[in-house]
Amino acid sequence: MKNTDLNIENRASRLLGRQLEAHDEQLLRQLCADAQVQLKTRLRRGVNAGDIAEVFEGACALYAAALLLELKGGGVSGFTAGRVSVQLGGKAPETLRRQAMDMLAAYTDAGGFEFVGVS
Repeated sequence: MKNTDLNIENRASRLLGRQLEAHDEQLLRQLCADAQVQLKTRLRRGVNAGDIAEVFEGACALYAAALLLELKGGGVSGFTAGRVSVQLGGKAPETLRRQAMDMLAAYTDAGGFEFVGVS
């Protein structure tokens, strides 16, 4: 397992705020790998995930946690990471996924903004 993979998995596990069962740990490991693949494809040309490692790992962790919560049916109403506390209400997976994309917005093709042609 690469160091980046382990960092993402550890961050996602901390975001979930609970001890995972063995089968959930394996599932989370796969979801972290899937999140990396999905989010790398959204990076604009010339941006390498390694160049933005801290942001990329954080976004992947949020995305993987969202995927796991979605698969498991939620159950988390909030979490604390360091000095930041987030209350999610009933939309935890959606909120986490949106936050992951917001973190990467400056590094994606649209950067969260795009011009739309009008005819």
